[in-house]
Amino acid sequence: MQVICHTNLDLDSREIFPDSLPALPHVGDEIASGHKWENGVSVHFKIVSITWKMDPQIVTEHGINRAWFPHIELHLTSYWEKQSLRDFYIWYGAVTGRGASAFI
Repeated sequence: MQVICHTNLDLDSREIFPDSLPALPHVGDEIASGHKWENGVSVHFKIVSITWKMDPQIVTEHGINRAWFPHIELHLTSYWEKQSLRDFYIWYGAVTGRGASAFI
């Protein structure tokens, strides 16, 4: 099933989110980025909403120029909800090697 994952976080462009999943996930499930950093870390995100949206640029198998896709909104996991966003970017800047100032 094709999906579109979205987050409003400022992230490194190397983070990879799935564009297809074997089944529709549930709110509360976690999705890990497909990118692993040099220290083996991949960032995990929590699904906070799933909204069905039409993409008029997609042509379906029946020649109809519209298709519906689940848009999955991702936020930080519950661990980071207990911390500040600044703390996340300090950690993330160190993981990416770019420093927190690249994201704040």
